[in-house]
Amino acid sequence: MKIDNDVKERLKVLASFALESYKICMGCFLSVFVTHNCEGGRDECSVTDSFHPTSIFSTATIVVNGVTFAAIVALYAVELARENFCIEHLDIDPTYPDMYLKDVAPQALQKKLLTWNNRYWKMALSSVVLVVANISLSSVYLARHARGIGTVTTTLSFSLLVLMKLWRSFSMAREDRANVRARSAYMTEYTSFNILDKDHYDTFDGVAMSQEEKKVE
Repeated sequence: MKIDNDVKERLKVLASFALESYKICMGCFLSVFVTHNCEGGRDECSVTDSFHPTSIFSTATIVVNGVTFAAIVALYAVELARENFCIEHLDIDPTYPDMYLKDVAPQALQKKLLTWNNRYWKMALSSVVLVVANISLSSVYLARHARGIGTVTTTLSFSLLVLMKLWRSFSMAREDRANVRARSAYMTEYTSFNILDKDHYDTFDGVAMSQEEKKVE
């Protein structure tokens, strides 16, 4: 069975999404996956113990961990839906510039893309705010129950996993929102859906030719 470009793009997105989900889970539940001592003792807390807090502060910390994780899951849902929209209606051609889509896409399609970009940007912004709050609160909690330098280095490592992902999403959403762009959030490098998908827009060649003629004039 022949696999078309849309299926290949979706498979790449799903593989990248699976890896990103693992990183985000570790980076959000800092009070669970970072090595630290249990409440009122010097014994190392297991993952199971961490999910059963015994104080108000530890309960608040894990609740914020969970809320942050839920917010990023919501961001992923919007991100994947936007990605699917781009794969369905657009295509990738490195011979055209990234901004080429704005010249050839119908106004109705540009309006839908702008709606997705706005939605994506709002979710990314909300997630960034929650992640910063989560890291701050979790750092205070872990500092009170630190188990050596391992607690510090693991906290920094897991925090960077989340921050790098969110910064990439936020900066891309902000730029795409302002410039009517449709860059992929899951390809290895920034990949821009910059032309129309011929499965849905069979007149693309004619539009492209007219644009080339305008450039010549």
